[in-house]
Amino acid sequence: MKMTRYFIVLFCLSFAYQWGSAQDQGTVVFKLKLEGSISEHEKMLDGSTMKMVWKGEKLYVEQNAKQMKMIMVEDPEETLVLIDRMGQKVMMRHKNTAAEEADDEDAAGYDITYTDETRTIAGYPCKKAILKPRKVQNQKQMPFADENRVQFVEVWYTEKLPNYLKGKDLGEGMNSADVMFRDLKGCPLEYKTVTSKVTTTLTVLEINFDPVPDEVFNVSTEGYQEMKLFMNEEE
Repeated sequence: MKMTRYFIVLFCLSFAYQWGSAQDQGTVVFKLKLEGSISEHEKMLDGSTMKMVWKGEKLYVEQNAKQMKMIMVEDPEETLVLIDRMGQKVMMRHKNTAAEEADDEDAAGYDITYTDETRTIAGYPCKKAILKPRKVQNQKQMPFADENRVQFVEVWYTEKLPNYLKGKDLGEGMNSADVMFRDLKGCPLEYKTVTSKVTTTLTVLEINFDPVPDEVFNVSTEGYQEMKLFMNEEE
């Protein structure tokens, strides 16, 4: 189902906003791993790396996967997505609006169990925690909800960086990073989400808060054919 690919992309992108909320500019690079019942398209994403660069309210994302490259540039006014899949280039634009607050029944939160397990990620000492979603009484149903509903999350966090998502509400519901990690004691540097079909792991490889030149956010759209965002996603 094509909705799964967009769930993965949106889930990854929600992780980016925690950095921009605390640091004015910087770069995060992480790796994506997909396991389970995944489509041929999702197999292309497995093992891919994603670089996120932000400065103020501007965000640049570059994902390099097997036979595919995706670039996203976002500011408060517009989101631009460029996809090059084996020479087939498409471009999508989306006018941004203020995020709506998530209903309480859609964002009940997660119960956190902390462990004593430790490891180092991107140079930061981390500890492991397990998150399980609280039961929701009147959760809104969507056609793809069952296969994408998170069963539990395994997260490695560091207390050397603050949890930039603490108290945040991006209005994206239970599967968004802000709802998952807003009560976590530290900053998540790796997390593994388990659904009924797919296990998704995001691991931070590099973090820096070096100055970012404005040119990063100026991308060429030459050679790209424009199409509607998420068109034919029901297939």
